[in-house]
Amino acid sequence: MPTPQRITFVLDDLFTPETREMSDEVLGYLLSALTALDVAYLKAHPGTPLIYESGVVYQEEPPGAEDWANIPMILKLGWGDCEELACWRAAELQVRGNLGARAGFTKQTQPDGTMLYHIVVLLPDGRTEDPSRQLGMR
Repeated sequence: MPTPQRITFVLDDLFTPETREMSDEVLGYLLSALTALDVAYLKAHPGTPLIYESGVVYQEEPPGAEDWANIPMILKLGWGDCEELACWRAAELQVRGNLGARAGFTKQTQPDGTMLYHIVVLLPDGRTEDPSRQLGMR
């Protein structure tokens, strides 16, 4: 098996009170990119199990760590956190014909003024789906 390749984005200037508007925009781009990678993977590997039948679970990353994984890495690890699971589910819905499904986020201002983001699936009818909660997040 080939060695997994990593691409790291250092975004230490985002997610502060001064960069809130830009942070939301950049996060949207990153979610779209991961979803597009997952769509491509699912199209190339139609036998991939559906997310809720795959056996993967939600697991939070350690504080300060934010590694984003695509479907094959999630399957290898057996877990993902909110952005991985939401992007996989959005990709799954898109491949099955729901082209308006996408990964999006909710956010809360923390006492220090920074934002806490949680990634969910936004459906075209206005509903949200939270794969993290369905896969074990408390």
